[in-house]
Amino acid sequence: MRLRRVTRTARVGQPMNIELRSPGSSGYVWTFQPSVAAEWRLIDRQSRPGSLFGGRSCDTVAIEVLKPGRATIAAELKRPWEDEAIERLEIAVDAS
Repeated sequence: MRLRRVTRTARVGQPMNIELRSPGSSGYVWTFQPSVAAEWRLIDRQSRPGSLFGGRSCDTVAIEVLKPGRATIAAELKRPWEDEAIERLEIAVDAS
């Protein structure tokens, strides 16, 4: 599994957009792990198919950070019927 770690800054209460690419029509979906400490919430999600048949697609998600400090947002790219993810994304967000 590929692991990507990213650091971002955000303002509390303002949407932060994140673009997530996936292998297109292969069944892979980005799934977010819930925020146990209620540090953030998913407020919108839009999907764009790839420009070529079978090409990579792109999801744009809007996240709202709910309190100041550091929050961790974790997502996995996997097929719903499989146990193993092919990619994990961890975003450390410094919110003010």
